[in-house]
Amino acid sequence: MTPMTSEQAVMAALHAAMATDQRVLLLGAGVATRQTALLAAFGAERVRNTPLAEAGVVGCALGAAAMGLRPVVQLQSPLRALDLLAHVPPLGPLSGGQFEFPLVLLAGAGDGLAAAIFRCIPALQVLLPGAPAEAADLLRGALGQPWPSLLLIQP
Repeated sequence: MTPMTSEQAVMAALHAAMATDQRVLLLGAGVATRQTALLAAFGAERVRNTPLAEAGVVGCALGAAAMGLRPVVQLQSPLRALDLLAHVPPLGPLSGGQFEFPLVLLAGAGDGLAAAIFRCIPALQVLLPGAPAEAADLLRGALGQPWPSLLLIQP
C-alpha cells in the first residue's frame, strides 16, 4: 500500500469535514477538475472552479466566511493574494466582533518564502505540517477557528 501524501490526507480530511458540515466549501482554480471525488460527493455548489485571480477568489471567500460559511481556498501562489491577506486579520476586531473570518487557505509549502512572509501578518495562523497525518489534523483544527489560516502543505 502506497503511503498517503500530505495533499491526499488534507483532501480526505476535507471530505470528512464537508460531509459533517454543510458550511464547508472548496474554491480554487481547477479544484473541481482535480478533486473529482469531492465534486461527485458534494456537487458544483460546494466544489467550485474559480479563475486564476487569487486576490479576487480570496476576497469572495472572505465575504462567504463573514456570512457564516467556512470556505477552503486552494491557491496556486498565496503571494498573489498577499495585499488582500495583509488586511484580513484585523477585520474581525475592527467589526467590533460582529464578523468572524473562518477561512482556510491551502497552498504548497514551496521554498518557505510564503511561510516567512505570511508569519509577519498578525492574527493570520500559518500552519506548516511535517507529515500527512499532521496536515490533516491541522486542517480539521483550522476549520474550527474563527480566524483565517494558511495551511502550507508538501506535495
